Amino acid sequence: MLLGFSLRIQGFYRPHWFTFDERVYTSLSCQLNRNPFNYSSKPIYNYYINQGRYLPDYLNKPLFKHPPLFCYLGSAMQKLTNKEFLGSYLPSLFFGLALIPLVFCVASQLFNKQCGILAAFLVTLDPITWLCSQKIWLETIVTFFMLLAFYFLIKATINEKSKTFFFAGVATGLAMLSKMSGVLILFFALGFIAIYKPALYKKKSLWIYLVTSFAIYSPWIIWNYIVYRDKFVYNFITIQGELSYTFYLKITLIIIAVLILKVLYKYKNKLLQHLPKINLQKIKFLILPAVLIIFINPYMLEGIFNSLNLYYIPKTGWTVGFFCREPALFYLRRLVELSPFYLIALLGMFAIGKLPMKYRALYAWSFFILGIFTIHGNYQSRYILPATPALLILAAAFIIKIEKFITTYYEKKRYCQIILFFLFAFFILFFFIKTLIINLNLSLANNMAYF
Repeated sequence: MLLGFSLRIQGFYRPHWFTFDERVYTSLSCQLNRNPFNYSSKPIYNYYINQGRYLPDYLNKPLFKHPPLFCYLGSAMQKLTNKEFLGSYLPSLFFGLALIPLVFCVASQLFNKQCGILAAFLVTLDPITWLCSQKIWLETIVTFFMLLAFYFLIKATINEKSKTFFFAGVATGLAMLSKMSGVLILFFALGFIAIYKPALYKKKSLWIYLVTSFAIYSPWIIWNYIVYRDKFVYNFITIQGELSYTFYLKITLIIIAVLILKVLYKYKNKLLQHLPKINLQKIKFLILPAVLIIFINPYMLEGIFNSLNLYYIPKTGWTVGFFCREPALFYLRRLVELSPFYLIALLGMFAIGKLPMKYRALYAWSFFILGIFTIHGNYQSRYILPATPALLILAAAFIIKIEKFITTYYEKKRYCQIILFFLFAFFILFFFIKTLIINLNLSLANNMAYF
């Protein structure tokens, strides 16, 4: 954590421009200092409109679109430090650093302490986490509470204790109060439980989770209703017009498809009785080419080659819509370009059919986030920060798994073991060096709005 703190605070204090969003959050925190109920971005909207700059309409509303927890914390830190930008920044730094021990706890709980230490180290050096931790952005706080909720939910589905579901509800409610996308952990929880442990829907422990989540989130719902009245439902569901009905239609179709697959899986034995004899192992084997298609796509292949090129630095910029025309595989490619350690986690998908539930839960959460923001279409790497801890935990788990495989499987073949260890160590060292190069050129420079 000390290493992470020193690197991130250095990046923040380097001479750089503040992004527009950073100025909005700082301005809102200042307003809350003067009036704790003045949570409107209208003043900054009018300021820039008068200068001839075009701004989206959601800024010209009586309430800002995202819940106010981050800005209230920024307001408190402004009073403490007597500095506007530093005070607004400290919550982002704190929760970015707090992700490190939280990742250690999650990885240790799911795997072991060795995996926890390695995963925490990977998060410390992760360019996406690093960049978001030195910007006045909402991503670190919402990621922290989403991961905390995920941690308690995994424990809750195992022990089914009401107390664990209560803590999961608290974390979920705080995630939703941090940013509108925090509600995704609630949707994921309901879907994950419906697929893997539907019996929980009949128990009060799950309802404790739901009631706790909405009880914590309710002040924001009430505030929106008081302000918008007749337009409350439209503004709340579409996030003040930012999300279209097409977005919700796509999500609905995906949910229906998942439910159909769940029903088919539940009654697979009965269905197979009325079909010709099918080799289930061959059906499972079809997963391999499906995953392979993603990796042999020319766009994705180029990203993998870029990841293995020490001299390639991912492009960044300041222009609005910098990545607006990218294909659907943008986030997968971007992950491996920013750190080759993500490549280890993604390659693990080839074995997903044989992996235990803890691996599948981490993959499910990661690809749920990546899928939602791919459908959303406004490509920015900071949006997928909630997916990165799970992927880095998977990367750490696979690194340890590979090391143990080499140790045990080739125990009697000493020369093979030495060669494989050398190759394995070479690639891990290469991935580490490439990640450091990315950080030296992007993270420490801290000179971009879109990356």
